[in-house]
Amino acid sequence: MQLAARLRLRLHWLILLIVAAISAPAFAAEGVAPIITTSPQSQTATAGQTITLSVVATGTAPLSYQWWFNTNALPLSNTNQIVLANVNGLFSGTYVAVVSNFFGMATSAPAVLSVIGPPVITQHPTDQAVYVGQTATFSVAAFSKSPMTYQWQYQGGNLPNATNDVLNVGQVTTDNAGVYTVQVSNSNGTVTSFGAQLVVLALPAPSIRLGVLTDTNRIQVPVLYLANGTETNLSFTAIWNPAVYTNATFTPERNIESVPLPSAPRRTLAPASLPASAVVVLDESQVASGRLGILIAWPPGTGMVPGENTLGQLAFDLVEGRQDLYSGLLGFANTPVPARIGPPFSGQTNITLNGINPQMSFAGPSVLNRQTGLMEQRVRFANPGRVFVENARLTLRDLNTDLLTNVISLANAQGFILPEFTPYVDWGAIAPTEIREGTLQYYVTDRKTQPDPTFEMFATPQIDFPVPAGDVIPATIRRANDTVLVEFPTITLFRYYIQYADSLEKFESGEVETSLPYVRGTGSNLQWMDSGPPRTTPAAVNGQLRYYRVLEVE
Repeated sequence: MQLAARLRLRLHWLILLIVAAISAPAFAAEGVAPIITTSPQSQTATAGQTITLSVVATGTAPLSYQWWFNTNALPLSNTNQIVLANVNGLFSGTYVAVVSNFFGMATSAPAVLSVIGPPVITQHPTDQAVYVGQTATFSVAAFSKSPMTYQWQYQGGNLPNATNDVLNVGQVTTDNAGVYTVQVSNSNGTVTSFGAQLVVLALPAPSIRLGVLTDTNRIQVPVLYLANGTETNLSFTAIWNPAVYTNATFTPERNIESVPLPSAPRRTLAPASLPASAVVVLDESQVASGRLGILIAWPPGTGMVPGENTLGQLAFDLVEGRQDLYSGLLGFANTPVPARIGPPFSGQTNITLNGINPQMSFAGPSVLNRQTGLMEQRVRFANPGRVFVENARLTLRDLNTDLLTNVISLANAQGFILPEFTPYVDWGAIAPTEIREGTLQYYVTDRKTQPDPTFEMFATPQIDFPVPAGDVIPATIRRANDTVLVEFPTITLFRYYIQYADSLEKFESGEVETSLPYVRGTGSNLQWMDSGPPRTTPAAVNGQLRYYRVLEVE
């Protein structure tokens, strides 16, 4: 009997569990989907006002709200109302609220917001820098529900017949330099754009240089010419080390008329730089000894516009057995030059031969230094030219953002190039065929994203930095393997320079090196790490100790 009773009890609980499982969805389905009881109301506003749109809904809590403007979801709008502050014409449109919960969703009736006011400028004219005789172009983009008119101004005065959204200033002279604005109007008012500066540059002195060396199929380097715009011919000689480079060629790049491509009728071939009528003569009589003469000429009135142009591409093969790509000793000379073209064109131009800048040869991955919290990247560069470079400057453009949408910055930048505030580091002198290495340090807030800048290197004159006057303050020096950490107290906004020498006597005599950039005080202790170039010069190879001190400058 006891066994039968236990079996009946188990059967009873099993039936209850089955009934509960079957009944659970029916029980959960007793909630109520949202119902809109009051939709947002259409409104008309004056520019500058604050507008509130609201919706009222019932249904099983919790209720979620998503507001839409035209076809775009508005961020951070999970409430039953939205507040639109300082509205202008860009706020005009249709607003809808979508209310949802676990059981369904409901959409409000649309509310139309009409904002009465002047046009809204969505893209202001930008600064321009052009050479004398060129054309400067300014443009503006604006939004308005009603028709718009334009009036361009120079230095605050109206320009005659300048009533379109684009302004062309042709054949500029220094009298055209200054600030340009545009007034955009509709029936409700007028708005004035930001000022755009026109800088008129004097015609440049003609000069020639070599661009970035690459080694895709062959070793290639573009020949770049800074044109004056008045010349009709030029001659120069490319020179190199024939023990490193062989099979030299020069391929000119010419302007061609815009020709539709059969596969894509609206696409056109991009123009090059030499006029289509240019004559190119090569003197290959001394190619075996590393010299190629180049003469380029064109009829008057068909030449290059002022500014930098690409004349063509030099290309080489490495001599069999050579691996040193950057030891070609590239440069320019005045002889030999090809035979004169007859009849000769007028306007022979004396050009400056600049040779080749230092070249970036390697940029490794960025690795997080957990001691400093900075991402560090080793880079390598070389001087493939035959001229001693007093200072190699590396600029970094297009620094991306990290996963937290914060802009990545170069922590050991030594300065910025205006007007774009492009950071740079100076590596010091580099001899012909020399290869150097250094470390770039990035501040990346998520400590994960790999910086991916565009590198450019330039040769600059020697950088002479005067040692500032200040007070030497106490500092703690720690050494671990090849790394030196300097820790010191700071005062807010004071500047701190780390100086170093290979002997204490040099501190007394003033024969010290100063690391750039300086460190800005925060009011607390700071740490500075010697990571080598460009922060400091390479340490002595004989294992001699390096000494440090901190200079405080108000």
